[in-house]
Amino acid sequence: MPKKTEFLKFNTIKEYINEILKMRSSRDAVKKFIKEFDSSIEATLKEAGKLAKEDKRNTVMDQDIAPALEKHLGKKHLT
Repeated sequence: MPKKTEFLKFNTIKEYINEILKMRSSRDAVKKFIKEFDSSIEATLKEAGKLAKEDKRNTVMDQDIAPALEKHLGKKHLT
């Protein structure tokens, strides 16, 4: 089984919380954050690709990204 794509990196998120927010973070919290957003990014990009193909293009453009973002993030209830 192929490894899940990682769009966000653990150290990047951890350093941001530490340096910018001046806070500490638990490993599990950062991992959960990354897991949720990586799956959202993947779903959004797949939807944008589908929209581009429906429009007979091989290029994902802003006109594909906007509705894909709305579909996957605009109405998503975050707990």
